[in-house]
Amino acid sequence: MNAPKARTYTAREYGAITLDVRINVGSVRVIVEDREYAEVTLTSPDGNEPGARAVERTTIDDHGDHLAVRVPNLEPTTARQHFGGVTQVVGHNVGIVVGVVYGDVVSIGGMSGGAVVGGGVGPLVDIVARLPLGSSLLAETVSASVDVSGALLRAVAETVSGAVRIDTVSAPDLFTVSGRIVIDRLIGDGAVKTVSGGIAVAATDRCNLRAESVSGSIRVTGPIALSAHTVSGRVLNY
Repeated sequence: MNAPKARTYTAREYGAITLDVRINVGSVRVIVEDREYAEVTLTSPDGNEPGARAVERTTIDDHGDHLAVRVPNLEPTTARQHFGGVTQVVGHNVGIVVGVVYGDVVSIGGMSGGAVVGGGVGPLVDIVARLPLGSSLLAETVSASVDVSGALLRAVAETVSGAVRIDTVSAPDLFTVSGRIVIDRLIGDGAVKTVSGGIAVAATDRCNLRAESVSGSIRVTGPIALSAHTVSGRVLNY
């Protein structure tokens, strides 16, 4: 019997939740809207058997206001990439990252001194989550992008090469190695950090932002009290 190429889960509890997602390859699309129950749909966009099996074997743990989605790594491969002074090693039970930036050893998501972290490259899976108003997001990915429409209460995301774009958020804490971070509307205090990815944040009301990069540019627009640090990137404050 063939594994399903699509799967939908509806949360048991009414109202706002924290969606907690871990996925290596694919995409995470979050839509925050006026609805009663959270709903998560997983698809295998390329239609191959590994992706379909990953959809089938994804675990979804529903603990009231916390919904955890874990996409497994069924067909790991090994790859090594170098960008912005950082070497990314991905393989069987190996995830990120050791890097050397201007003589300093940087370990991201792992143990200090440059150890390994969990998660290899896995099959391609797309996640679309529709969340009630007032919800939050926790996301960890390798190359999966994170895209959010609507307003999140809190967003914590870590990616290697996946881009992060959030429509509106009160309390962001976002990190990428080479992916770009974009916040269209910041409505509270937050922190964003990249190695070589660019950062772009806009606000209409006064808020505080801590932004760090090694070689990526930092651009903020609006009444943001900015604390910024970059080694070789530009800082633009409009």
